Amino acid sequence: MGGDGRGDMITLGLNASPIIDGNCDILVKNVLAGASLNGSQAIHYDLNEFDIIPCQSCGVSPYPAYCFFQDAMTEIYRILIEADLVVFGSPIYFDTVSAQAKLFIDRCNCLKPAIFPESEEKLSDRVKFGDLGLKRRKGVIVLAGGERQKFDCASTVVKGFFKWIGIEFVEQIEARNNSLKKGTVNQQPGLLKSAFDLGAGLAEMIQRNGIK
Repeated sequence: MGGDGRGDMITLGLNASPIIDGNCDILVKNVLAGASLNGSQAIHYDLNEFDIIPCQSCGVSPYPAYCFFQDAMTEIYRILIEADLVVFGSPIYFDTVSAQAKLFIDRCNCLKPAIFPESEEKLSDRVKFGDLGLKRRKGVIVLAGGERQKFDCASTVVKGFFKWIGIEFVEQIEARNNSLKKGTVNQQPGLLKSAFDLGAGLAEMIQRNGIK
């Protein structure tokens, strides 16, 4: 975990690409840099670097814990819940998010835990889910892929994840490039500036007005 910036606000950057300092990671870091400039503590995670087991669909709520399993997600849960701004970045693989992104998202299922009946006789057709009363947060999506790839499916997955855990989607940043070279987004200064300015603007707004 790395941090910089000032104040009590936290901006969490989640890079779900296996390539550190690739296009996805660079843009996530640029949003964080902008937020840090305006007083936010910036925390960045490369999800590929963490040992995270897949969701085991336990069938029983882990409440008051966030999950039955204690792995790298234990620390990430804490920061994810404390953060005021979440920047989630993923490359596009087969028109959707990376395996690292999906693994992380699935493990956040119990942040809105299922409410299980006391007996099988009380089972209903409609599943109910509890509300942990998580703080309101804002979210930015960063997607990186080829010029001809479709981003809609990946966007739907991350937006659904945001909605599930109470994050308000603000904006999506897209990097399209057919080159296999690492970090080609560095040749798009306008896109880098847009990411930086977005982080700076959101941090300033949250610091001034709070989450509304």
